[in-house]
Amino acid sequence: MAAPRFLLGLIALALAVVPVLAQEGESAGDALTEQDEAQTELAEPTPTSTPILIVVTATPEPSPIVVVTATPQPTVEAAAEPLATATPDTAVMNRLEGLQGQNGTYCKAGTRFAIRILGASETRADTIALVIEAINLGSHSEDIGRMVDLRDDRGRTFDMASASEYLRYYDELRPLRASGVISSVTNIQPGRTERVYTVFLVAPDSASFRVTQRRPPCA
Repeated sequence: MAAPRFLLGLIALALAVVPVLAQEGESAGDALTEQDEAQTELAEPTPTSTPILIVVTATPEPSPIVVVTATPQPTVEAAAEPLATATPDTAVMNRLEGLQGQNGTYCKAGTRFAIRILGASETRADTIALVIEAINLGSHSEDIGRMVDLRDDRGRTFDMASASEYLRYYDELRPLRASGVISSVTNIQPGRTERVYTVFLVAPDSASFRVTQRRPPCA
């Protein structure tokens, strides 16, 4: 009877010791596991936060290149036309050409003048302007105003107009003064030669003219 009881005591003791050992083994395993993890954590380097440097560079956008080419326009060649030229009135030219160069000796108030027509122009259909070269051949100063007339091809006589009869006289004379031209009422000294601006009011239908003495011929 003693042996069975002894066996039962051993079994009971074993049953009591085994759970405790198992619990201690688990506790030791757990402790070992935690220790290993702690060592592992210590062994592994703790990652440090490394700053990331972002470099931003400006990338130039490609500039658009605009190529401009001059396209010549087609040249349209116009038909060549003769330049318009003023055609002078033949009749006017003829009667003025007849006056050009006329000369003679004429008198006024006893003073003799040798005259020559230097230039003739027609400012209007009824107005002829003459530049007369006059030489005082006398011993007294005198002008040549109304000394001569113009006679046309029909025998009509036209006298020299005064400034009161031809209001544009001094306006036309003004630009001529720079070249030494004087008025028809300016005295010419003895022995002097002057160029005189004169105006005659004529008929538009006169075909030619010649200079005539207004007063009686010189004595």
